[in-house]
Amino acid sequence: MRAQLTVKSADFAALGRLAAQLAQTLQVQGTGTEMSAALQAREQAELTQMAIARYRAQALAAARDFGYAGYTLREVDVGALQGASPTPRPLFRAMAAPSMEAPGIPIEAGLQTLSVTVAGTVQLQR
Repeated sequence: MRAQLTVKSADFAALGRLAAQLAQTLQVQGTGTEMSAALQAREQAELTQMAIARYRAQALAAARDFGYAGYTLREVDVGALQGASPTPRPLFRAMAAPSMEAPGIPIEAGLQTLSVTVAGTVQLQR
């Protein structure tokens, strides 16, 4: 028989201690991380602001390079937050020997590359 237990926490030290306790009677096949909804919303807002600022700077630079004073937006598309989820890291497959005090299993946050794209068309103005 096989079952899956999912435990979520922002406290990695406490999560590691709990995983070590569980490993005394269960096989721990892997760990993984995911981004919380609140963190995802904050990152999306910040990356969107940065992407829009970069788009505007590039549009203005292009207008000036072509000899125009500025530009107006004709069409713009602000994409959603994109990012690859980190893959779980296998820790061990053998059942741990029981002990009186379980040390923690090291739990580390994964890395995610996040992006927001801004695309569109501009009309150059004199």
